[in-house]
Amino acid sequence: NNLRNVLENFGYVAITGGDATLTDLKISRDRYPDIPSALLEKGYRLRTFTSSGVSLEDYFFSLVGDKL
Repeated sequence: NNLRNVLENFGYVAITGGDATLTDLKISRDRYPDIPSALLEKGYRLRTFTSSGVSLEDYFFSLVGDKL
C-alpha cells in the first residue's frame, strides 16, 4: 500500500513534498491515534503527527455567538 491508500481510510489526503495532510476526516477524534499506528504498521516513519482545527460545535458557536 502506498501512503495515499493508507491515509484515504481516514479522510481526504493532500500530499505536498514530504508532507501529507488529512481533511474531512471520516473518524471521530478518539480514533486519531489510529492514523499514526496505521502508518507505522505499514513501515512508514513519522517526523511529526499533529491534529488541528476546531470541532463542528466550536465552529458553529463561532458563527452564532457564545454558548448559552
